[in-house]
Amino acid sequence: PDTASINLGGGFNLGTQAVKIGVGNSRTIELDLFSDADTGGAFTVKALDAAQMYGYSKELSFSFDKSNGVNGEKVHLTITVNKAGSLYSGGHFFYIVCTKGSLQQYWVVFVANP
Repeated sequence: PDTASINLGGGFNLGTQAVKIGVGNSRTIELDLFSDADTGGAFTVKALDAAQMYGYSKELSFSFDKSNGVNGEKVHLTITVNKAGSLYSGGHFFYIVCTKGSLQQYWVVFVANP
């Protein structure tokens, strides 16, 4: 629901949509589940902290109101920032992962410092 600028180095900044949350705070966002075709049932939704995936200590915590759904449903995700960013000083990255059978789709989300 917010916007931020990510400094990619070399004087290049990338404007993007983001979620602004300070250390020690939480925020709930709405995720709209969608697909290009009928999925034949519900798919699961989870979030992965990028810092933890790359060997750093966990920076973000996640809580969903439900962990699965179908095309057109909404899921609410509460994001808590536990500590300052290790991968990027301007905030944090995490992945939304949707899984149906052996198929997985990933979306990158940026949590910006306020």
